[in-house]
Amino acid sequence: MSRSPLSLLLGGLIFAGVLTGCQRPEEASRPPGGGRPGADADAPVTVDVAIARLGSADGAREYTGTTQPARIVSTKARVDGQVFDLVVDAGDEVVAGQVLARIDDRLLRAEVEEAEAELGARLTEIEEVRFELAETRARVAEAEILRERARADALRFDRLAAEGAVPQQQAEIEGANFDTAEQAVIAIEEQVRSRERAIATAQQRADAQVAIVQRVRERLSFATVVSPLDGVVLDRVIESGDVVRVGDSLLELGDFSQVQVRIEIADRDRQRVELGQPVTVELDAFPGRQFEGRVARIFPIADPVARLIPVEITLADPRRAVGGGLLARVGLEARSSSQRVAIPSSALEVSATGEPVVFVLGGNGLEGEAIARRVTLAESGRGVTASGSASGSESNPTADSTTVADRTADASRDTVEILSGLVPGDAYIVRSAQPLEDGQRVRRSFLSDS
Repeated sequence: MSRSPLSLLLGGLIFAGVLTGCQRPEEASRPPGGGRPGADADAPVTVDVAIARLGSADGAREYTGTTQPARIVSTKARVDGQVFDLVVDAGDEVVAGQVLARIDDRLLRAEVEEAEAELGARLTEIEEVRFELAETRARVAEAEILRERARADALRFDRLAAEGAVPQQQAEIEGANFDTAEQAVIAIEEQVRSRERAIATAQQRADAQVAIVQRVRERLSFATVVSPLDGVVLDRVIESGDVVRVGDSLLELGDFSQVQVRIEIADRDRQRVELGQPVTVELDAFPGRQFEGRVARIFPIADPVARLIPVEITLADPRRAVGGGLLARVGLEARSSSQRVAIPSSALEVSATGEPVVFVLGGNGLEGEAIARRVTLAESGRGVTASGSASGSESNPTADSTTVADRTADASRDTVEILSGLVPGDAYIVRSAQPLEDGQRVRRSFLSDS
């Protein structure tokens, strides 16, 4: 059966009236827009407020590293033998010259005694040769006296033979006696030179033996292991009774008067670091305490894969309170000649029109007005005006209006520097629940700075 259009219209009106009657009173009285937050134009917008302070867009960065002593020494065995006495353990404090261990030195002592006995024999040999030299020199003196006497006799008999007082044969005999005396002096003088050479050779052998004795005594001293520095025993590698050979590790010592922290920085941060630069170091083991450190070394080669550059930081710790293996947080400040007002880049994104303005909170109470204030930004050493163009240049009407948004989208720049338009102490809006307009009522959030 077909229905007329009039009956259908009446049925629809009746159904709509039934639905209207089923509504609850509060739903029926709700204004258009469903009562969504912000639908009331007079309600203040909740905003996060911060206080402008001096800073830098390229602020301090934190790197982590591990503490270790600036000087680590591994004591090694310098003689073969059995460890008789090991008097220190890991964690013990030691001073330079302190005895750490003793190695069996009986064989070394025997070598020392043997070398000293040989040295005594060499010295005795020298004394004997010197005695012989003294006797030989005495014989030279006697021979020279006899030679001079024979010379005088030969001259006298030559004169008498010439006068005919004595036979010529007698004069020749006296001349022969002089020649014999002369040869005797020459022979004995050669013996003196021979004795002198023997003494020199014996002295060389004695000197060599002295060196042997010193070397053996030095090896004997190696049997007593002493600390080369003031520090702490980091590790004990051997135990008493172990047999060691030359070069075997015994103990590891660390000097904690200076502590070293090695960090790795990205290659793009290389310009932030220079030798001797002061840094702050915080240790989780000492909460609330800061240590002053300095950049001691910048390695010239970066990791070719990670592009990280090792940097060594040293901090003085005369009380030796800082140990090794502690987590260290190193703060590196940007090397900047001046500071400006620095704000989060999110503060430039609250404008409904996208203009680079900062909204300043008018009033000191919980609520106030958002006052738009034009600012000049610092970027690449130039001022950037509200239109995004460099100050001092002509404004380009076709310039990209998203310049500021593009800058703030860079994750590596979460803060920007203000050249003008904002001074330290101004209360500015960092975030808002919705785009703001100049003069709009706002309310501080509980996260705002006071």
